[in-house]
Amino acid sequence: MPSTGPDHHVRAFLLSFLHMQRLYFLLFFLITTIAAQAQGLPGYVITPAGDSVLGWVAEKPHGRIHLYSSAGGGVQTFQASQVKAYGLLKQPAIRSRVVRMASGSDSVCFVLPNQVGRVSSYSFANETGLLLQPATTDTLYQLTAFNWHLLFTRYLTECSTLFSSDTELLDTRFTFSNTEQIIQRYNRCFNTGTPHIRSDENSPWRHGLGFRLGAQRLMLQNTLSKQFLGLDMQADGAGWSQLIGFEWTAVRANGLQVNLSGSYAHWSITTGNYLPQPVSSQPTIELEQQTEAHFLHLSAAVGKRLGRPSRPHFYVVGALGSGYLLQATSTQRQRPAGSSLPFQRLGTSSAKGSPDPSFGTTHIGAEAGWIVPLDIRHELRLAATYQKYIFFNMQAVGAQVAYTWFRK
Repeated sequence: MPSTGPDHHVRAFLLSFLHMQRLYFLLFFLITTIAAQAQGLPGYVITPAGDSVLGWVAEKPHGRIHLYSSAGGGVQTFQASQVKAYGLLKQPAIRSRVVRMASGSDSVCFVLPNQVGRVSSYSFANETGLLLQPATTDTLYQLTAFNWHLLFTRYLTECSTLFSSDTELLDTRFTFSNTEQIIQRYNRCFNTGTPHIRSDENSPWRHGLGFRLGAQRLMLQNTLSKQFLGLDMQADGAGWSQLIGFEWTAVRANGLQVNLSGSYAHWSITTGNYLPQPVSSQPTIELEQQTEAHFLHLSAAVGKRLGRPSRPHFYVVGALGSGYLLQATSTQRQRPAGSSLPFQRLGTSSAKGSPDPSFGTTHIGAEAGWIVPLDIRHELRLAATYQKYIFFNMQAVGAQVAYTWFRK
């Protein structure tokens, strides 16, 4: 006879827990295996001999580069010390340079120019850090809050107007903006013209424009007399939303993806049948409510592309968004309690763009799906979506299709 005591329930819980742990481990293994082949972008690598090898370039941790050559074959892995540069399609190269690290050791790293002049400044290829190239050497020096005063005093010389007093440099905080301004002032002292400032042409990002279409199932859980979009919503509801919009997409060769989008959305929500409040012992009517709403939505999303480049591959992003309520109309209908007769219109109320209902549409969300390359500059995204609204109890699940055209 099977046990039904406390030990049986403990064993059942432990078995269930172990099964879940195995499932989580399997999902983690699959995701990390795919991530090991992180999404690349069309680009090139420049060899020490000066030859350009075309293919798909993927940025990896610790300054490594993976190249999936257009000529075929397996993936090639390069350190910054093994190549002159790499770059994205039709964009300037991200070059390898010798960097004197703050620890005193030398390291070869990929770097991006911030400004170029008699004295130049750079950042690491992952857009972190600040590096100084003095006029007298090709070596770059890593700047930190502890050494930048010393390095500027040593290398930014022969400009009597750079600092108004002996203590000005010491009184200046170490920030990206402050150091860049000092280097600009120094270069102007020698009439070298306006320093070259890095623009989109030097960016490690690939930019694209596109549009998206989507539909979602809306599920609203409400309490009596609670405000929803500035309207009284008397019961739980469900319905559908449709959206159409435009978006800007930026992608890095390490798989990082950023989206900014603006869209128009239409909601249609109908409640279940409910009784008027307060409920009498013998209600004579029952009610239902239908709400139609129109929005302008703005959202931002950040996530990761996973999988081999140039093939259909997986991606996932997290999002934050909000909307401006253009118009919402709620229609209340009634019929005899317990009847199967059609509902008859009772009354209508409306609301629009006031701060409270607009703020109430703020939501967090997630999106996961597949990216299908059409060619080197065009792609489709097919995804499942989820949204959780922060200021009222509503969730949405649905599907979305998006098209992106990349400039380069």
